[in-house]
Amino acid sequence: MNRIRSTNKINDRRPITQTLLRDCVTLWTLWWIAYGLITLLYQESSPRSIQTPPRVAALRLAAVGDVMMHQDVQRAADQAPSGFAALWLDVVPLFTRADLAFANLETPVAPRTGRKNRAFVFNAPADLPAALRQTGLSIISTANNHAFDQGPAGVRETLERLRAEKLLPVGSGLTRAEAESAIIAEHNGIKVAFLAFTDLLNANRNQRPNEPWVRVLDIDSATEAVSAARRLADAVVVSVHWGHEYSHAPTIRQREAAQRLVAAGCDLILGHHPHVLQPVEWVEAGNRQGLVAYSLGNFISNQDRSYHATSPIATGDSRDGVALIVTFTKAEGANSGGTATLERVDYEPLWTENNWRAWKAGKAKRRDIHVMRINAALAKSQPVAALAENLGKENSAQTALAAGARANAALNSSPNPWRILRQRQERIASILGKSVAAQ
Repeated sequence: MNRIRSTNKINDRRPITQTLLRDCVTLWTLWWIAYGLITLLYQESSPRSIQTPPRVAALRLAAVGDVMMHQDVQRAADQAPSGFAALWLDVVPLFTRADLAFANLETPVAPRTGRKNRAFVFNAPADLPAALRQTGLSIISTANNHAFDQGPAGVRETLERLRAEKLLPVGSGLTRAEAESAIIAEHNGIKVAFLAFTDLLNANRNQRPNEPWVRVLDIDSATEAVSAARRLADAVVVSVHWGHEYSHAPTIRQREAAQRLVAAGCDLILGHHPHVLQPVEWVEAGNRQGLVAYSLGNFISNQDRSYHATSPIATGDSRDGVALIVTFTKAEGANSGGTATLERVDYEPLWTENNWRAWKAGKAKRRDIHVMRINAALAKSQPVAALAENLGKENSAQTALAAGARANAALNSSPNPWRILRQRQERIASILGKSVAAQ
């Protein structure tokens, strides 16, 4: 039988050629995959530098408002077992847990050169500065309308007594240059510059620049001072004595001054003088932002002494206060940028307990005026303790809510001081606004 032979040899070889080409491509691909895996394993096993995030330093500042030296406040200190320190003993942990603690001292301390304390013209005894220091305060504003209550000599003696206790007064000085100098405090590598101004003086005794001086708020010069302090420090805090007494609303001048101070480089403004609280707000100006506490209210005073549980709530506003607590942070190292960030803002609501009504009626043997931490006091109250216990025992959400409602109703209907404290807690929160949260 004859076999038919192909006359096209190229066509006969095509299947073999395609197979060889495919095999070569597969081998080439496998070789590159193997090479890549070997290279990757080598790189993983080789030592290399690891960049760790920079460490962050923190500085915690606590700030309260007006330290008032009414006659009954001094009487309460005289009759307390540990003097002035007993009047705000409950707040001491807030000061001691902070790296710096600020207050506005609205009185001279001039028992040697001044006259006795009397209505609207203040003078404090010699043991007050030691009590301020021992309870954790460190930065003291002396720029306010009562700074000259005992004249230039009273300013000098006040500064001497504060400095003898290692306190840092700001806003007044033995000379004008000293009064207008920033105070630089440093902790954990963070430098904070403090400046202080007053927008009013009961008696302006600023006469010669080489004599005791109290710094008055001139917005143009204040902004220049803030800009200069900004170059020296990581953060700038400004204390301002301003506003209208007993008003919860900042004035137009307060708001305009705040805008300009923030634009100049201020990070935090601590306001005082109204003797009641005003809002705490973030202010944006000059492509930056700062926190403004328009008024921190009174820290310790004898104002609104007759307030009681059935009084109109506004008649107790001068006994409200806050401890504003802020945290500045800064990345450590050469690339930190030379500035700190106001990272966290909290507050602790405060209330000044005052037994004037009981003392006046002969039901109390001594005067008692002391500052309370409202949240801590409420946490110790029986209704709140009952609430916590009931919530822990209840298994269903419905019964837990019912237990909470019962405890809340008990708290609101309870006698002094728990009902008052709950009312004041809500009052303070409503005035401060939403820019800050209670601890």
